Amino acid sequence: MNRKFDTLVDPQQAFDAANAMEINARRHGHEIMTYYQTPTVGVLIPFVQSIVTGIALGIAFGVTAWMIGLNSAFKIALATWAIAQALVWLCLLVVWFNRLGLLEQLLKTDLNKDGYIGNPPSGGTSGTIKLIAASPNGHSTQIGHLPGTKEQLTELARGLVKGSSFSYDSWRQLYSRGDFYLLQSTFVRRDWAQWKNPGVHTLGVELTDPQGLDIIEKIARGEFEFEEDTTPLPRAR
Repeated sequence: MNRKFDTLVDPQQAFDAANAMEINARRHGHEIMTYYQTPTVGVLIPFVQSIVTGIALGIAFGVTAWMIGLNSAFKIALATWAIAQALVWLCLLVVWFNRLGLLEQLLKTDLNKDGYIGNPPSGGTSGTIKLIAASPNGHSTQIGHLPGTKEQLTELARGLVKGSSFSYDSWRQLYSRGDFYLLQSTFVRRDWAQWKNPGVHTLGVELTDPQGLDIIEKIARGEFEFEEDTTPLPRAR
């Protein structure tokens, strides 16, 4: 047997090490790349969506033109495909720029009326949560650095237990947009939640079962430690 693989890494040690690296990066002012900054979201997904939309509309217009007896049905289909793909690509590009806050910075305009031009900065309030929760191997200590206060987190958890959606639209009165998206991203990274639609994060997340549900229930009951921290959080992307 190859001795390089004889030693197994304790999952909890790996988890704690990753968490320490993340907190250390924040303390040194380093930004953490998030889903919106990846080539998948910026290029691949919009490209595929624009192609599919263009083909679908091209076929629809081409078939319609053929059925009503127009001689240029193929040209109509081709033109429709080209125009539709270009328009959809531009629209999705605008959405991506807006997600990163770049569009507002370029136009010097608060497009989404959240009080910020560009990405809203973190409010500065954050903390490290620690609790004992269910895990695939039984129970383990769960640690995460989250935006907001203990009171905010408790109110969120109690609302989620009662059936509220884990989306920004449901909690805009409690969190800023930037802090809430960062909170969601942290839950996803910790495997406490998963995106309802990885390509449309505005739909929110769903708590994982049983780990995420167990954690939220414990937070709602106050069965957790929360140490407030002045460490700056990365800007939400």
